[in-house]
Amino acid sequence: MAVYITQGTANELLSLYTPNLYTWLPDAQFDMLLQAGMIWATALGLLFAFVVYRSRLKLSTGMIVELATISVLVTPYVLPKMHDRYFFPGDTFTILFSFWYPRYVTVPVLVQFVSVFG
Repeated sequence: MAVYITQGTANELLSLYTPNLYTWLPDAQFDMLLQAGMIWATALGLLFAFVVYRSRLKLSTGMIVELATISVLVTPYVLPKMHDRYFFPGDTFTILFSFWYPRYVTVPVLVQFVSVFG
């Protein structure tokens, strides 16, 4: 457990080799942007869960794959202090998603393209 606390406090960078929102924001405002980013990401996650809950969707296997893909893609883009390794689940789930929904085969291609630049 201590390794995660150590890694979380090791640097004061908003983004580390990731193509997310915080790449464009100044690290000089780290403390303020870290708190704002955590609040933003928490609110967005709660909103996502609330919308899924209120929609009363029938949770078929395909729908679960779709929701999981959205979740693992959005999370590292909106959280500060993300490393490139947090995008690997999104890369993997988009490939699974494209097998489930073949007409969206461009999704994993685009996500892989973005990951290469990370």
